[in-house]
Amino acid sequence: MIDTVVLTINNPSFYSVEYVELKKRVQTGFSKQYFVPTAKQLAEYGYLPKFWLVNAVRTGGYQTFLQIEFSVTKLLFGNNFQEVAESDFDQVCLNLQIKLEKMGLIIHHINTIKDADVSVIHYSKNIVLQDYTTPYTYINELSKVNLSKAYDLNQTDYRNEGHALRYRASGFEVIFYDKMKDLEQAKKSERRAIGQDNKVQFDIYERLRLIMPFEVFRMEVRLGNKKKIKSVLTGVGFNLSYTFHNLFKVEISRSILLNVVEKVEAGYPTIISSSNHAELLNEIITNNPQKSLSQCLSYMSALLIINQSGSRELRAIVERFSPTVWYRLNRKLQGFLMNTRDNNIAVIRKTIEEFEQVELDSLLIAK
Repeated sequence: MIDTVVLTINNPSFYSVEYVELKKRVQTGFSKQYFVPTAKQLAEYGYLPKFWLVNAVRTGGYQTFLQIEFSVTKLLFGNNFQEVAESDFDQVCLNLQIKLEKMGLIIHHINTIKDADVSVIHYSKNIVLQDYTTPYTYINELSKVNLSKAYDLNQTDYRNEGHALRYRASGFEVIFYDKMKDLEQAKKSERRAIGQDNKVQFDIYERLRLIMPFEVFRMEVRLGNKKKIKSVLTGVGFNLSYTFHNLFKVEISRSILLNVVEKVEAGYPTIISSSNHAELLNEIITNNPQKSLSQCLSYMSALLIINQSGSRELRAIVERFSPTVWYRLNRKLQGFLMNTRDNNIAVIRKTIEEFEQVELDSLLIAK
C-alpha cells in the first residue's frame, strides 16, 4: 500500500541534543544537518529511519524543522515483501517513535507523527506470481506503452536487462520492476537497485527464492513533493489535508495505482505485428518463459499451419501418426499463452482492485 514516506515536523514537537546545538550554531541562514543510522545502531536495532534538521526561512523569520524518511514496511516488518494494512497505522507510528528515540531524537507525542505533513510518499503494490509467469513478461509488454504523453514525463529508463521500467519527471515516478531481481542487484551493489536499504531483507530473500514457482512483480507510484501529491490526489478525486494519517489509506493507494493502469490500457498500441517469424518466435518465448526452445518452436509451427490452413488441416496431418496424437498436441497448445498483453494487464488491474494484503507468513508456510 505505502512504502517510503518523508514526514515534516515543526518545533517544538520534537527534541534532540543535536537540535539544541544546531540552534546555538545557526541563528540565521539556511542550514541542513543529516543524521543516518550508524552500523552499530543498525546491528543493535535493525532497520532505522533517516532524518535531518533544517533551518530555513519561514513566515516570521527563521524556523528549524525536522524531516524523517523511512520505509513503512521495513520499519514494521523488516522487509517490503510484506504489505501494511490501514489497521497497522498506530503500530507504525509507535515503532517510528521508538526507533527515533534509539537515535537520540525524542518525539514528545505520538499524535505529532500521526498529524505530520507528508512531503514525499510512495504508493506501491506487490503482485505475487506463482503461475510460472515472470515479471519480465509484464515489463516487456509495458515497455511498449508510451506513458510520457499521459503524464508529461521526460525520461524513460529500461534497466537491469529489462527487469525494471521507470517513467519519471520532476517530483513524479512510475516504476514497474522484478522485486527478486532487484534484490539480486542490491546484493552486488545498492546503487544498482531500485529499492533502498535492502540489506535488512536479504535473509527473507534467500528463503523466498527457494519457493517454486515464486516471482514478485512490483508497481510503485512515487510522489516526490507536496505540489505533486496535491495534483495527483486531486486528479483521482481526493481533496484533504496531506497528513500522514489522512494519506495512510487503501482507497487512496488503490485509486492512484489504478489511474496509472488506466493510462497504460489507453496507451497500448492497437496492433502488435508478429508477421515476421523471428518476431513471432520472440513473442512466444516472452509470453511463455517456462517453455523450452523446442516447445516454443513446435508451437510456432503449429500456429503458422493453423493460421494458414486451419486446425482441421493440422489435425489431418498429425493423425497419420496416431488418432491420439492430435489430442495430446491440442492439450500442449492450450498450455501456451498468446496475446497475453490483455491477460497481464487484467492481472495487474484485478490485483489492485482487490488490494489484498500480501502476507509473508502465508507465503513461507505455503512453501
